[in-house]
Amino acid sequence: MTARLLIALALLAATRPALASEPGFVSTARVVVARHGSDLMALARDTLDGAVLRSELDPIVPMPGTPAPFGVFVTLVKDQETRGCFGSMEPGGKTLEALIMEGAVGAARLDPRVKPLSSAELAEVQIILSFVGPTVPVLTVGELDPKRHGLMVRAGERRSVLLPGEAKTASWSLRRNLRQAGIRRNQHYEMFRFQTVTLYE
Repeated sequence: MTARLLIALALLAATRPALASEPGFVSTARVVVARHGSDLMALARDTLDGAVLRSELDPIVPMPGTPAPFGVFVTLVKDQETRGCFGSMEPGGKTLEALIMEGAVGAARLDPRVKPLSSAELAEVQIILSFVGPTVPVLTVGELDPKRHGLMVRAGERRSVLLPGEAKTASWSLRRNLRQAGIRRNQHYEMFRFQTVTLYE
């Protein structure tokens, strides 16, 4: 199943320099998924249930936790449509557990594009965890393969993100990001591509 993963105006940290290679990120993320994927997904589901059923919006993060080498987005999908999404492009010194719990709460309650998730919908939504690779500055959309790369567009404090696979064409990805962030085409803006490693519930 290909879910439409629309990410708009999430709370994003500052873009990190592309110090790590994209292939290096993929290898590292796959190791994390292999070692911790089941536990991280279970944590996301438990956190989502707590946020919706018991209004636990500031859950206690388990310690010591797994140091996060990259950012994470949590996406909720219902009937192949995005029901909520929240996350960060950067780890910000937090653990993977903390990022996933924040993302699960945010996707259920803080995505401004959709109404909060209801308890009746809990059994109907699939959770998708997207681990975010290093950002790479690009000058033209010709440097972007929308099947492999996500795109972040930034102009000052305004930013928008589309994950890999969301856009059919690179030019559509750019247009959508600009519209979501409220950036005019004649404004100065920066573009960054990135890869993700995705874990499905």
